[in-house]
Amino acid sequence: MDSFDSSSRFFHDNKHNSLIFSLLNKQRSVQKLCDVIIQIFDFQFHAHACVLASASPYFNKLFCDADIPREYCEKSPQLIEIHIDTEVSGYHAYSTAIEKIIDFMYTSSISLEDNIVTEIAEVAKIMQLTSIIGMYHWQPWKLHSRPPLP
Repeated sequence: MDSFDSSSRFFHDNKHNSLIFSLLNKQRSVQKLCDVIIQIFDFQFHAHACVLASASPYFNKLFCDADIPREYCEKSPQLIEIHIDTEVSGYHAYSTAIEKIIDFMYTSSISLEDNIVTEIAEVAKIMQLTSIIGMYHWQPWKLHSRPPLP
């Protein structure tokens, strides 16, 4: 519920953040105002650098530590290629993991299917998403047949 404190003249809209992220996610779904393309293998995902940098220390360092301003825009987005050494059969699992993690950055929700939970955890580790990494370590699927993260 929204709140207004008349003594301090302070208003807080509890729906504002979720509305903004919902609208940014809708823009992303139609590739509007996206200034970044994440590419893994032959798959591309459009995103907003400000969302990626805010959600991930990895992207924050990539975008914000440069001494020169970024010159990317919707017409000329920055292409970021993610290289993962895997067999051809792993292409789809890693591209799905990247897609789910980008979705998480916009929605704060992620569904973890058993067949790609390890790939999601590996990508989350690269992008330094501590909430996903922490969740991976206490969930029952850590007993999954694949090796745990280091």
